Amino acid sequence: MHVRKLPFGDQDAFTGRTAVWTLYALCDGQGQCQVEDYLCGLLSGPSSEAATEMLALLENIVFDAEGPRRWIGTSRSKESVSGERIFEFKVNSLRVHWFYGQGQRVAVLAKAVMKKSNTTPKPLATDLKRLKSLYEAAAVANTIAVVTSQGE
Repeated sequence: MHVRKLPFGDQDAFTGRTAVWTLYALCDGQGQCQVEDYLCGLLSGPSSEAATEMLALLENIVFDAEGPRRWIGTSRSKESVSGERIFEFKVNSLRVHWFYGQGQRVAVLAKAVMKKSNTTPKPLATDLKRLKSLYEAAAVANTIAVVTSQGE
């Protein structure tokens, strides 16, 4: 299992706040992350405003002592797969699905999608459960590899 730390700084240049949470995205061995690629791809299209707002939300989470917990149960985040502790961040139709990672103050971003309904489609829910299960098994086996950038 590979993850990559999202490229948010350790200190907020404007406020001077220090990072409290770490956000990882699931990726392949070369560092290709579906979440990051998807969000970056939206930045130059009609959904650029939603992608920019999502990236700002994710960056804010890094510097917030409560992290993603602050948003659960609000219009910005809810449990996406009932009973599985898989959540989603929401900006308009854009969703980033995530779950808590190994260690303290770690969130793992699993998948980004555009979604029109309030319910998570069954194929997506199945895939999210599979990804979380793979991550948890790798955490138990201590085989999570942090890829520092694409190609490393």
